[in-house]
Formats: sequence, C-alpha cells, structure tokens
Amino acid sequence: MAGQRGRRSEIRRMTQTQLMDTDKNQLVEQIRTGGNSAALEAVKTLRERGWLMDGSLKGMNFSGADLSTADLNHARLENVDFSGASLFSADLSFANLRGESNFHQADLRSASLEDTLMDGALLTEAKLSSAQMIGTRLQAAVLSDADFSGALMIGADLRGAFLNRTTFGGTLLRSVDFREARLSGTVFMQSEFESVFMSRAEFANVIFARVNLSNCVGLNEVVHVRGSHIDLPTLYLSRKRLSLEFLKDATMGNVDEAMLEAIFEIFQREV
Repeated sequence: MAGQRGRRSEIRRMTQTQLMDTDKNQLVEQIRTGGNSAALEAVKTLRERGWLMDGSLKGMNFSGADLSTADLNHARLENVDFSGASLFSADLSFANLRGESNFHQADLRSASLEDTLMDGALLTEAKLSSAQMIGTRLQAAVLSDADFSGALMIGADLRGAFLNRTTFGGTLLRSVDFREARLSGTVFMQSEFESVFMSRAEFANVIFARVNLSNCVGLNEVVHVRGSHIDLPTLYLSRKRLSLEFLKDATMGNVDEAMLEAIFEIFQREV
C-alpha cells in the first residue's frame, strides 16, 4: 500500500510539473505573439508565479515581442532570445541577461539597465539611445553597429567588448571601462568623457569628433591597429592632456606628421 501511495504521489507531482511547464510555455508564446498589452499581462503573471526570477525562463525565445514598458527588473533571463524585440522604456534593472542572450536589432531605447548583467550578450544593431546604463555590465559583449546616442552611461563595464561601428553620439560616459575592448570604426561624437578607462584597448579607424579626451585614463597604453580620426575641435579641447606621441600613434599617417606637430604646438601655447 505504501508503495502504491508513493507512486500515486510521484504521478501527481509529475502531472503538476507538466501543467506548470505548459502554463509557462503558453505565457511565453503570449509574450511573443499577443501584442504589447497581452505581453505585459503575461510578464505580470510570470512574476506572480515566481518564474520570472527563478531561472526557469533560461534560453526562452522572446524574439519579435513587444515588451515596451515591461517590468523585468531582477529577472533571470540568461541566454534568452530578444532579437528584434521592442524593449522601449522597459525596466531591466538588476536583471541577469548574461551568456548568449541575443538582442540583435532589439529596441532598448530609454530602457533602464541599472546594474543589469549583460556579459557576453549579442547586441548587434541594437538601439540603446537614451538608455539609462548605471553600473551596466557588458564585458565581452558584441556591440557591433549598436547605437548608444544620448545614453547615460555611469560606471558601465565594457571590458573586452567588441565595438565595431558602434555609435556614441551625445553620450555621457562617466567612469566607463573600455579596457581591452576592441574598437573598430567606433564613433564618439559630441560625447562627454569623465574618467573613462581606455588602457590596452585596441583602436582601428576610431572617430573622435568634438569630444574632450582630457579625462580619459590610459590613452598612452592603447594598441593602435589602424589609424584613427581625431578632428581639430577634439584636439583643441583635449590639448591639456593629450601627448604628441599618442596623436602620432593614433593617426598613423592619416595626418601629415609635420602639420600635426605644428598644430599641437600652437594649441599647447594656449594651455
């Protein structure tokens, strides 16, 4: 009798687990295909049942979902597919999105990414303009063709990240760590640099336009793979701290060396 009761109890547990998995998968599908209102309702249910934060949504497919304004703070969503999804103004603060999470062409404009873990994530062609990125971790993340224009980046960690043709236009970069990152065709335009760490980063065709590099740390330790482009306003604004050696290494023949030395000397007189 005891053995039969044990088997019946095990069957009930298995049935309950299967029902929960079915409910969970239905909610995931509702997020993917149900439109914004349905998606927000499904997220609310996932949170109420504890599934949003228990790690059981790892590897789920939310591609193309409309999660605009969704409350995903503290969510555990490692290796999740958000490719093509709208996360406009979503709250992803303190969420775990590490691993192979896919944000290819995702819309993260105005999203809250405070202390969000995105190490190793794929964010190619992602839109992150005006995102709030305080303490965001993007170590070894792939950020090719991503747009951070107007983003607030304070204490963000991009060590070892890949930034091919990544755009920082009007971005606030305060205590941001680019050490050992690979920057190729990266554009910094009218962005504000405050205690930005660049040592051992790789530069190739990086474009600096109307930015002040005086508060960059470790520029003389940058590895220059190919020549970069530093416009005259940047050179003037940064004249107090930039060394002639860095400028020669950075431009790598893009600017006549004699002309560069003459411009540098003129600007140094105004310090």
